[in-house]
This record gives sequence, structure tokens and C-alpha cells, in this order.
Amino acid sequence: MGLYLTFTAGRVEEENYYITRLELPVRYYDYRDLLTLGRIDQGERTGLHFTNPVRGYEDEGGKGSRVVLVRLERGFPLFPYSDKPFLGALYGVIFADAGSLFHDRTGFHLQKSAGAGLVHHTPLVETHLDLAVREDWGVRPVFAFQFKMF
Repeated sequence: MGLYLTFTAGRVEEENYYITRLELPVRYYDYRDLLTLGRIDQGERTGLHFTNPVRGYEDEGGKGSRVVLVRLERGFPLFPYSDKPFLGALYGVIFADAGSLFHDRTGFHLQKSAGAGLVHHTPLVETHLDLAVREDWGVRPVFAFQFKMF
């Protein structure tokens, strides 16, 4: 279990901006949970935004100054007894995501997706290839790298 709070501040075109993001990742055996909350406080000309973190909705151009995400994953080794390093690091994953991007409380719309995928674990990088099913039954492939340092 961990708690990550990031705070970034700066100045663009004589306007100040502040970005806060809180992540609470939890691991319990083969289960992973993630709660993410984020907010950007900025002026009219700065133009910073979050992109959609819900798998299957990432590329639709949604932008917002606030983000909320709840993610639940269950992973399982595909080849637990393999003596080959590549196959031993390959995991299957099933997941469910729920989250939203919005600018104010009136624009809040919860988006949901669920699906399955493959994850390859190395000491520094996790490579994900997921197939997300959205709430409108649209199916989208999702490819992602996640860098980590422990």
C-alpha cells in the first residue's frame, strides 16, 4: 500500500498554475486497486489539462481540469512454472475502471469500462496490452507502458 501526492506549481504567460494529484495504490496478493484524484487550478490562457484515465476512453479527446478514477485489477501468472524468463513474467489481467474528467461539478459524467489483458513485468517496466469494453459496448485495444522504480 502506498500514498503518492504530487504538487506542481509554475507560471505561464504571467499566469500561475497549480496541479495536485493524489494516488492511493493498494496491492493485496494478485489484486491491485488504484484511487486517483487530481485538480488543476489555472488561469484563462494557461491551457493545462488531464487526459482520460479510464481504459477504452483515452483517445477521445476528453480534457478536464479535474480527474477521478477508481481501478480494480486481478492478475494471474500465465506460465507459473516456466523456467524461461519472458514467459515467467507474463501475466493475465482482468480489470474494471470507473472515472471521469470534468471542469466543474455540472460536467461530471462517470465513465466505466471492464476487460482483460496481458501484462509483462520487468524490474523497471510493465507493458500492458488490454482489451477494454466500454459501457456503450464499444471494444478498444489499449497499449501502455508503466515505468516503476522501487
